[in-house]
Amino acid sequence: MAFLESQFPLLGSIGEYTFYKMKGSDKIIARRKGGPSRKQLKTGKNFMKTRLHSKEFAARVAGSKLVMRALDPLRSIANYNVATALHKPLKAIQDLDTINKLGRRRICFSEHPGILEGLSLNTANGLESMIVAPIKSRISATGEATVKIPRLVPGISLKVGPGFSYFRICVVLAAVPDLHLFEDGYDSPLPDLPMTTYVHDTTPWLPVASISAPRTFSLAPEAVPSGNNFVWMLSLGLEFGYPTGPDGIQPIGDEGAAKVIAVIPGGKVL
Repeated sequence: MAFLESQFPLLGSIGEYTFYKMKGSDKIIARRKGGPSRKQLKTGKNFMKTRLHSKEFAARVAGSKLVMRALDPLRSIANYNVATALHKPLKAIQDLDTINKLGRRRICFSEHPGILEGLSLNTANGLESMIVAPIKSRISATGEATVKIPRLVPGISLKVGPGFSYFRICVVLAAVPDLHLFEDGYDSPLPDLPMTTYVHDTTPWLPVASISAPRTFSLAPEAVPSGNNFVWMLSLGLEFGYPTGPDGIQPIGDEGAAKVIAVIPGGKVL
């Protein structure tokens, strides 16, 4: 790094040097561009391992998109970047692939479903801290799911902070495919499940101050994938809203709580 004194305001890039002003100063700094070129990264022998890591990172990006699609009806409840946080558990799934070498390791949700189970969409509130009662769920081998919500009593089994008038509960059932490496990159190994599919159901808006009766959600997938390289993923969320008129309720984003309550391999029964 060098300082440049000139009567001309030289800023930007020229050749292998970049000229810029340091924050809070009028001095111009000249810095030589560092790092490998794009061509070196693509073809250089010294960067072969970098390319392999990059390929697996791309797989995690694709895997994150598959999981986020499974959470789509609940994403308004999330209060942090869930997609970015997913890279750590997806990296763990890749590390558990002992068959393939670096750069070819798969993301097999079906082999490690427990890694995603319990994933929370909130950092401040946990679902168990609001619904303080057992929630029972079951997924059949063909994907039919039931979720039983018990009777919710304000202040006892439903603990909600002040300032919230209404709530509703949403359940999402999704089929999330694994990712294998093919000639054109990472993709689903199931032709009839190229990407995540989901169905969901929601209660009507319910007053926070009133007792709500027990409810049973029954969800069935639109289609059952032909192979076993996928998981059934069941998620539940508690969303808040406020009245906007005689019949209108406006959802409140970034509040409430949601999590993945069950993940099982295709063809298994929970």
